[in-house]
Amino acid sequence: MLRNMNTLNGVSTYKIVSENANAKAIDELGNALLRQEIDGFVLNDFVSAEEARAVVRGFRSLQADAIITINKGFLSYPESFAQFTQGIEQGKFTEEHYYKKALEFRKQFEQNFGMDIEQKCKNLFERLFVRKNIEVPVDKYKTGSFMPFNFRELKPDFGELTIHCENIFFDEFPRFFELLSHTVLRKNDFSFFITLQQPEEGGELCLFSHRWNEAETRFQKVGDTNNYVQELLASNPQEQLISPPVGSIVVFSGGDIWHRVNVVKGDKSRITIGGFVSSGVEENMLYIWA
Repeated sequence: MLRNMNTLNGVSTYKIVSENANAKAIDELGNALLRQEIDGFVLNDFVSAEEARAVVRGFRSLQADAIITINKGFLSYPESFAQFTQGIEQGKFTEEHYYKKALEFRKQFEQNFGMDIEQKCKNLFERLFVRKNIEVPVDKYKTGSFMPFNFRELKPDFGELTIHCENIFFDEFPRFFELLSHTVLRKNDFSFFITLQQPEEGGELCLFSHRWNEAETRFQKVGDTNNYVQELLASNPQEQLISPPVGSIVVFSGGDIWHRVNVVKGDKSRITIGGFVSSGVEENMLYIWA
């Protein structure tokens, strides 16, 4: 059944629905998202607790040099759009190498992590967004693909995601989005993530009552020292905290809503896997990427 969670000025009501809800309920969520009547939802039991543990075991079995350290408390696997851009600019790999690696990651995912998350996400999004086809973007030379999603581990006492909204990334990483432009529009519609391991405390998704404004272009990067973020916090914005249980998937308007993930506390990391959903150049297409 659907139920309302707290509503804030500027942040619409979240909905929560169980995976065993009927298809009509999920269709209604997709329609409400597209009409901007809600900004997101939490779908419980998207994967089972055992499936989540199996995916975490696969993540833990990765070679240490495969894991990317973003900062002291933030680990990622595999390369996201940010590491892709940085790797190309620093000469660590070529575009073709990345495309082939992404395709291999997708082909081997079920074997390495115990379930086919890509297909499960596609199935959900096709239920949510009727008359839309869901795909992972391929490169324009068709040598491989982009990454559909990536793991994020936020470690206790240090792990957090600072305040941002995804629409700023188009200006931060123009080369990446230029390479996507043959299939994906320059617009982030939704962000999504699946909770694989919850921390004992902290690690909540925090939504602010502030929206993206295309005119706010006086800043070049995200961070607590950024002038705009300082101004945002100084305005005492309202906040909505979302702490989704293990196995749930969260879909929300991450491109438009300023948000962060709070510092993780306790002894357990916060582990998620997720990415973005963007409109395709072709009207009937949506793409997932990371």
